Amino acid sequence: MMYDWHFEPDTADIAANNGYDLGLRGGEAYKTESKAIWHGKRWMKQHGRIDGSGGLSAKTVRDLAVLIKTLLRFAQREYHCVCDALNAKLPACTQKKIDVFSETELAVLGKALFPSKKISLAVMLALHAGLRVGEACALRVSDIDFLSGTLHVRQSVQRITLHGVSRLLVQRPKSDSSERIIPLHPELLLLLKRVSAKLPPDAYLMTGRADRPIDPRTCQYQFTVLLRRCGIRHRGFHALRHTFATRCVEAGADIKSVSELLGHADIKTTLKLYVHPSMESKRRCIQSIAFLKIGA
Repeated sequence: MMYDWHFEPDTADIAANNGYDLGLRGGEAYKTESKAIWHGKRWMKQHGRIDGSGGLSAKTVRDLAVLIKTLLRFAQREYHCVCDALNAKLPACTQKKIDVFSETELAVLGKALFPSKKISLAVMLALHAGLRVGEACALRVSDIDFLSGTLHVRQSVQRITLHGVSRLLVQRPKSDSSERIIPLHPELLLLLKRVSAKLPPDAYLMTGRADRPIDPRTCQYQFTVLLRRCGIRHRGFHALRHTFATRCVEAGADIKSVSELLGHADIKTTLKLYVHPSMESKRRCIQSIAFLKIGA
């Protein structure tokens, strides 16, 4: 079908390179919808990252496909454009199984942590306050209210690569709900007091400098080395956050409170992604049921 939409040359080139067959002819765009969506999904899964380092997850591709379909429905409704791509099948999303650390592993991990090591502070912030690695890296002395015993998450650090240039970016957290105030465990508050004792208010806690935070990838690497040294099976740093949420729930905390501590916009995210019953919890559940005696 012919469309009366016009594309700038650069737009057409980018779309063609990304697997979209626009069939440009005489300045007018023709579109083979189903083929375009199919090629577009395949391209995004293989090469979709903006830094050119690989593809996107099935969930991200699905979210983008939903956005494209929304725009196409608008064009169909407002401009009476017939679009077969609305029937395109979206990629299936499989729920990832996320590990949490057992009590035995945490005991081993605790013996290897020392207040003088930067990775120790990052681990404690994730395990006892539920911070993301980028949030821990962006934490400043001024974000801690020692009188009220609370921590204010205001920023997050991430490394981005754009046009071949890599740099650290300090910005607001990923959502409005991610900017939050967290009450601190007394032991964690004491650790933060020791770490920040001689630092200016604007200094980053992880580096002691006001001009540069620590790279989240550095924390990830140091955590990997720590696990290897402890003989603990490898997990990503984010598993500490999962463990925090799971331990809160197992301790009897209500899901709403846990969701707000984690900075989730939707409580369903907490239930679906971050709360995983541990083997210890399952064992206690089984052992709490009276055993049926047979042959008595």
